Amino acid sequence: MQYSIGTRMQLFRKAKGLSVKTTASFLNISDQKLRNLENNEATITEEIAYKFAGIVNTTVYNLVGPYSHTAIGEYNTSCLPDGRCICGFQFKRHINNDLDEDHVELHERFLRFSEEFGYQAASDNDIHNNFHEAINPETALTIDERLNTVKEYVKWYYLRSASSISEKDWHKHPKYPEYMAMSLYQHSPDSLRSMPFNMYQILVDKYGTKPGLKEGSSYFKVD
Repeated sequence: MQYSIGTRMQLFRKAKGLSVKTTASFLNISDQKLRNLENNEATITEEIAYKFAGIVNTTVYNLVGPYSHTAIGEYNTSCLPDGRCICGFQFKRHINNDLDEDHVELHERFLRFSEEFGYQAASDNDIHNNFHEAINPETALTIDERLNTVKEYVKWYYLRSASSISEKDWHKHPKYPEYMAMSLYQHSPDSLRSMPFNMYQILVDKYGTKPGLKEGSSYFKVD
């Protein structure tokens, strides 16, 4: 059974025991706007999708992706039946576009790239939440834990960049250390600008900086 995005929103909300009024307040939208979204009378935006996924503890991919289940009890933080989850973070640009063939192709390419190079997929919510915890000056994490979290955060962007090109061109994509240097040079993803300077400097001392990413983009373009 294929659920619409609006139906999924309603199922997730009710499964969490949340009222329309409470959920709308969390999303900073009107009750009527939420009802319109749940009735498929309005188009969900990227911002609302991410907020809603966080409220109900799922992924954006589960909310808007092409995969569906027959019962709300089967919904969890997995993107695919095999339990690997990456798309909500990796390919969010597809939220208001075609969510089927292109998205699935990129998803499968990401999984192949991850497996080939020994990277472990994780929840998109976790990767974002962990990063923001790491850059919080009041965090209880040690400096090493904070730095390792930032490295994992950039690694997701590295995997997204690499999996956006064809497999025959993977050898042309920079390896992770070089990609990190490019990210530090360009402050891409843009959220790296929020990183405390001492953490930034430690990473620069280790990886250096170098141009290679276009301004405002985390994708490496292969010629």
